[in-house]
Amino acid sequence: MKVKTDKEHLIELRNIVSGRIITSKANILYFLEVVKKAKKISQEMVDARNSISLNEQNMKKDILFLKCIDLMLKKGEK
Repeated sequence: MKVKTDKEHLIELRNIVSGRIITSKANILYFLEVVKKAKKISQEMVDARNSISLNEQNMKKDILFLKCIDLMLKKGEK
């Protein structure tokens, strides 16, 4: 069994984080549809809007994290 290098671990981590970004995007689209179909000023609409906000916040953090991972990968190549 081969021990993985730091670069291999970083690539795996990058894939996980980029997958979370895609999941957040899909969640936002889903909850936008829920908002469209929900009754105005209902708990369902409030919950959907809160979920959209949470997913947007998480996506911003993951995008920044992805940039940090890319920087680490770039520094490792030198």
